[in-house]
Amino acid sequence: MIAKNEKGKSFGGCVRYVMNASAEVLAAEGVVADDAATITRDFAIQRSGRPEIKQPVGHIAISFSPEDSPRMAGDFMLKLAHEYMAEMGIGNTQYIVMRHHNTDHDHFHIVYNRIDNDLKLISVNNDYRRNVAACKKLKDCHGLTYGVGKEKVNRPKLTGADKVKYQIHDEIAANLPHSTSYSDLEKRLRQAGITIQYKYRSEAEESPENIQGVSFAKGGITFKGSAIDRKFSHANISKVLSANLNEAWEKMKDMIMPEVEMKPYTPRYPVIHGIEITAEQDRTLNNGGHIWLQNMDREDGNGKFSAYVFYDDEKTTPITCPDNPDTMIDHNGFVIRLRDIRLIGEGFVTHANVKLQGETDFQKLFVWKNPQGNDIMYSPTDPRLPDPPMIIRGVEITAEQEKILREGGHIFLEGMDKRDGDSKFSSHVFMDDERKQLFFSKADPDTFVKYGGYEMRLRDKRQVEKGLTTRAVIRLANGELAGARLWKDSPEDAGYSVSWDDPRVAKEQRERASKEREQSVPSPEPLKQQEQEKQTPDNTLRRPPAVNRTPPPPRTVPPKRTVPQPTKGLKPKQ
Repeated sequence: MIAKNEKGKSFGGCVRYVMNASAEVLAAEGVVADDAATITRDFAIQRSGRPEIKQPVGHIAISFSPEDSPRMAGDFMLKLAHEYMAEMGIGNTQYIVMRHHNTDHDHFHIVYNRIDNDLKLISVNNDYRRNVAACKKLKDCHGLTYGVGKEKVNRPKLTGADKVKYQIHDEIAANLPHSTSYSDLEKRLRQAGITIQYKYRSEAEESPENIQGVSFAKGGITFKGSAIDRKFSHANISKVLSANLNEAWEKMKDMIMPEVEMKPYTPRYPVIHGIEITAEQDRTLNNGGHIWLQNMDREDGNGKFSAYVFYDDEKTTPITCPDNPDTMIDHNGFVIRLRDIRLIGEGFVTHANVKLQGETDFQKLFVWKNPQGNDIMYSPTDPRLPDPPMIIRGVEITAEQEKILREGGHIFLEGMDKRDGDSKFSSHVFMDDERKQLFFSKADPDTFVKYGGYEMRLRDKRQVEKGLTTRAVIRLANGELAGARLWKDSPEDAGYSVSWDDPRVAKEQRERASKEREQSVPSPEPLKQQEQEKQTPDNTLRRPPAVNRTPPPPRTVPPKRTVPQPTKGLKPKQ
């Protein structure tokens, strides 16, 4: 069983693809499965409630091993589809399950709306890891077949280049265990009509130690070793040949040289890009310093290079840098060492001395790159450590409850401290759209109430009354639900404003345009200063004209774990 997850922008193309001539409808939830156009329309209606979501389409293709074909009845496939969706957190939404009969292996497709029936977004975070875990659980639970690699490929059905590729694969697999060198392997493969082509390092002598890549050819068709199988790359073949040679030496030693100890050479200190470092260099690197190495091998094997070398904070990975890594540089408003910038660029979290924009002193911060962009994130605490629990009015909530709050849901808590601190109360709890404030409600926050000209959720009414701009769900006159922005210009206003777009975006654009106009008008002071400088004698030191330096954009700060306190009694996490 193999599952492939994708997300996209258009329901139309995805639905038309899964509704091909061989398609069999196994299930349809929340849509009328008459044809592709009807299904697409039903998906689009619900998707319109969250127009800001750019990729509302969820598409999953699940295929099975030929050994499992006798069990692949429609009911069993649908059972697997529902269990897989449950494991991936896909529920309370529209979906279709379509089985295809156009290939030799059994498979089906799931197309679902990432905007669920409550207009909440179904998360795809860590979907690769969750997908692997879900497939393994279902295979173990139902006794489905695990894949076993190229050995199961049906050779007689192969043609053309694929047929040659597997012929070469099988010959290498049969002869490599008995070879002790490339020349030995070459002689064995030549009997099957296969030749070996070597790629040598540039400007290097054509000798075995200078080989950097290997290809195999038969009948005028050539494949790189790694393209046939990753275990047949030059590096992996060399390991096998070296192991075979050592084994052969051991056997020979036992027969003719029992008194001679023959051992393969093992580097005493780490080898970095082909250079074995000294004891002193190894000590320097492990103490957090850097060294200079010359004539290191490039990763692609094309030539040599020289650079400074240092380790990451965990002393596990060598990092190269053409300039002194301890040089302090100004990087987008941060003053930071070059080594830390290199570590951040390689995806590490580093504990660095940093001077932030507008500050005079350095401070120790954990610094890393935002996985969703190129912003630099920083925090006084290690982001890799487990998050502390959230405490609301004296009640410590679970990780699952916190997840529900941050994804826009609500929870019910009992025994919370009142503001006076002398008594307890129980209530539904939810957060505002920006996840900055907490709200408490005796009634279910998703209950619809009449407020002004519309019916809306109680949570939307509470946020508007608080003076916040909220992404509300309102009920139109025809009974349909729609998404809109609601706000008050002032909390004291009796009414509220409605817009289908975010009013804050237009306000920011107006403020930006006003600021640009102000900057484009020259100030009279610099003009007066320039006139005075024209009259300054040549032997007088002239003052350079002022330069308008635009400050760098503010850095993105990771969200703090402490929840803002909308009312007295909310305790931050320690």
